[in-house]
Amino acid sequence: MRRLSPGQIAQVLISQAPQIPPAHLAEALGKILAKTGRLSDLPLIRAALAVKLETLGLITIETAQPLAKSGEEALQQQLAASHPGRLVIFSVNRRLLAGFRLARSGHVFDASLAGSLKRLKSHLESKQGGLYA
Repeated sequence: MRRLSPGQIAQVLISQAPQIPPAHLAEALGKILAKTGRLSDLPLIRAALAVKLETLGLITIETAQPLAKSGEEALQQQLAASHPGRLVIFSVNRRLLAGFRLARSGHVFDASLAGSLKRLKSHLESKQGGLYA
């Protein structure tokens, strides 16, 4: 059996991303690496995956609650029109409390309640000399 390079493993993961939810992708990778005795390759695979996703222009959208299928499809169509060829991954992150977070090319737009509360806390701490810490 031929041993895949970390870059090849990353490419396989990317090709499967639309079929496997992001939360399950990490779990699947862990199981495969453990089964094949390659857990020590995880840092190399993560690095290769990050480079390949950056090259593809990955857009991740996290929502606090699952989007309706029609809403996800409409958003997918809008992003395909404005960012052709980009891979878009949707996931649910209940820690956001409400709202969403969108990440693209290393930039994050956080419109979540958790993000707003974190920014408010930081602002209050800076204004009050850490009184609310």
